[in-house]
Amino acid sequence: MRRWQWFSLVFIALTLGPTPLEAGSKATRPEYIYTSNFGDFTVSGFSVNAETGELTKIKGSPFRVGIGPEAFAASRSGRYLYLSLGEWSVGGPCGNDLAQATSYAIAAGTGELSQLDNVVLPEYCPSDLIVDRTGRFVYVALIDWGYPKVGAIAALETKDGVMTPVDGTPFLSPVQVPPGQNPAIGTLALSLDGTVLYASDPNDAAGILIFDRDTSSGALTFRTIFDSGSPFGPIAITPSGKYLIAAPPLGSGMYVYSIGSDGDLTAVPGSPFASPDNNIVNGMSISPNGEFVAVAEQGGIVVQRISAKNGALSLVPGSPFGGYLPFTVTFDPSGQFVYVPGTAYRIDPETGVLTEIEHFKTGSYAFDITGLRQ
Repeated sequence: MRRWQWFSLVFIALTLGPTPLEAGSKATRPEYIYTSNFGDFTVSGFSVNAETGELTKIKGSPFRVGIGPEAFAASRSGRYLYLSLGEWSVGGPCGNDLAQATSYAIAAGTGELSQLDNVVLPEYCPSDLIVDRTGRFVYVALIDWGYPKVGAIAALETKDGVMTPVDGTPFLSPVQVPPGQNPAIGTLALSLDGTVLYASDPNDAAGILIFDRDTSSGALTFRTIFDSGSPFGPIAITPSGKYLIAAPPLGSGMYVYSIGSDGDLTAVPGSPFASPDNNIVNGMSISPNGEFVAVAEQGGIVVQRISAKNGALSLVPGSPFGGYLPFTVTFDPSGQFVYVPGTAYRIDPETGVLTEIEHFKTGSYAFDITGLRQ
């Protein structure tokens, strides 16, 4: 799951990672891959062949979803898909500053989408969206494009896909961003127990914002700014909940932090870990078994092995794979396959090496990609 895009790319190119389910040797339930297509206001859906990783277009795909589809995520049950809309195409950097969160039911056995609800979040643009492990709450990272820019997080409680803003929404970030820089919040991640929400800051050394979360109400309370010494774009937490992995927007190494019992972060020995090039980084996904992290960056897909002992990263030989600029990346829920918009790969479970399977057609300018299992 995407998930976070370096925003200048949108202007240049325009242009829950999967949920951490347990991996198995074979998928025993249907798996689907979806892309949000920013350029033509659609979502493309595909069923996954559990043996080969090849994709077949879902009936009715691509699904028309509204102006400016961006980040999205599925509930762990595989029943609901939540999508952010930015309406970027209507003038200005975020159109009419009308962020929206939209929910869809996912038909059992077919993967077809049908819209359930839509919530307007006025005066903001979205930058990321996540669903908590229970499926009860959705969080949308927001940008106020006024000056100075201010970040915020909307919390939405869901019941059968119907969304209600949590009291206090939106919850504001204390970080203000000068004109000409990236959004105040890049991506979001939740601790395994759901009590802490992390938000990346893609602008300065205050790389991670830490919020305490009330798991009953869904409300957020700002705790502190974690001075990482580097701005961050994509962040993700390993399925074990032990480590948070972060990548700077320009790819100058990969950072790993151990997560304490109170949610505090401590850099693991050796962090930051080398990455092939100082390239633009767009998205990140961690394998369901927690052994590998894949990063979509300029030049291809960089794969790193994650040490179960201490969280250290080691570069998989052959990285980057693909030789082009993918904007987002995801593992399928079985952990056997890696997908970027337009290309499917098989990942070697021993080495982490990617082998291309096939090319597939998405809509225009796929912004995010996610996989789910029903």
